[in-house]
Amino acid sequence: MKDMKKRFKFLILLKIVSIFVVIIFGLTACGTSNAGNSTSEKKSSSDKVEKVTTIKIAGYWGAGGVTIYDPLTVAQKLGYFKHIKIESTGIPTGADLLAALTSGRIQAGMLQYSMAASATAKGAKLKAVASAHGGKSTFNLRFYVPKDSPIKGPKDLKGKSIGGIKVGSTWYYALTDWLTKAGLSINDVKLVNVEKGTTLQVLEKNQLAGAGTFYEFEQNPIEATGKYRVLFSAYDLLPKGLEHCGLFVTQKFIDDNPEAVKELVAGFEKANTWLQKNPEKGKEVHIQIAKDRKLDPTLIEKYYPVTDIRAHSLVKKSDAQYFIDKLEKYKNIPKGKVKATDLYTNEFNPYASQGDK
Repeated sequence: MKDMKKRFKFLILLKIVSIFVVIIFGLTACGTSNAGNSTSEKKSSSDKVEKVTTIKIAGYWGAGGVTIYDPLTVAQKLGYFKHIKIESTGIPTGADLLAALTSGRIQAGMLQYSMAASATAKGAKLKAVASAHGGKSTFNLRFYVPKDSPIKGPKDLKGKSIGGIKVGSTWYYALTDWLTKAGLSINDVKLVNVEKGTTLQVLEKNQLAGAGTFYEFEQNPIEATGKYRVLFSAYDLLPKGLEHCGLFVTQKFIDDNPEAVKELVAGFEKANTWLQKNPEKGKEVHIQIAKDRKLDPTLIEKYYPVTDIRAHSLVKKSDAQYFIDKLEKYKNIPKGKVKATDLYTNEFNPYASQGDK
C-alpha cells in the first residue's frame, strides 16, 4: 500500500515537472518568436529611414557678401529636395571654387567652361550637369574707359594696363580674340586685378586705361557718373546663344551618388524655371535668404537679376566645345586632350531628351 502511494506521488510529481518543462519551453519559444518579430520591425523601421545626402555648394553670383542669384538655395527653400540637403559655403566662383571642387571640399559649384577645360587637361574629372548662367542680359562684363579717352578700339590698348579681367576666365578669352583679330596678342596688355566693388574707385584714380565688371551694382553707378563709356561688352564678342558656365560636380561624386545628382539637377532646373516665370517672387525669396543669413538685402532689392538661362538648364555641346577650341588655339591645352563630352552631361536632367546627349 505504501509502495503504491509512493508510486502515485512520484507519477504526480513527474506530471507536474513535465507540465512545467512544457511551459518553460513554450515561454522560451514565444520569447524567440517575439525577438524575431522585434528585429524584423526594427529592420522595417530602419528601411523607412531615408538617407539624406548633404551637398556643399559654391559659386553663385553675389556682392558685398550677399548672394544675389542662388537657384539651389531657392530650390531647397521651395521644398524641391527630399533626399538631399544644400549647404552653401560662400566660396566665390573661379580658381578658389575649382580647388574646392577638385579637392572634395565642396560637391557642386558654378564654374566657367574655360577653367573646367584647363583643369580637365591636367587630369581633373568633373562635368557640368546643367547650364548655370545665361546669355546676354545677365552677368555680362562691360569694359569702361573715360569718355574723353583716345582708346576707340583694340589696337589702342597696346601697352596699356587694364583691370577686371582674370586670366583663364570667359572674359579673358573674349578679350584675347578681340585683340587677335586686330593683330595684337593678350601679351600686348597688362592685366591688373580689381577687387569686387572697387571698379568705380579704380577708374576714378585714372591709373588704368580702363576696367571691366559684370556686376550690375557696379555698372549702374559707373554709368550714372556720365564720365565713362563702354569700350566693349564681352557678350558682344561671344557667339550668340553661348552659355559659358555650368553647374559642375566631380565624376567621383556622380559615380558615388547618382540619385543625389539626379535630384540636384531636377531641383536646379525647376528652380531656374520658377525664377524666370516669377521674377518678383524670386526677388522676395532671395531677400529672405539674405535675411536668414543676417545679411543686408539692399543690393538684392536694387539689382536682382532675372536670368535668361537656357530652357530647362540644358547643356549644349557647343558651350564646352567653344572654350576647348579657344584653349587649344592659344596653346593653353594640348590639342585633342579634352573632348566636349569630358565636360558635360545631360543624363541627369529630366528634360535630357530635348538636349545634347
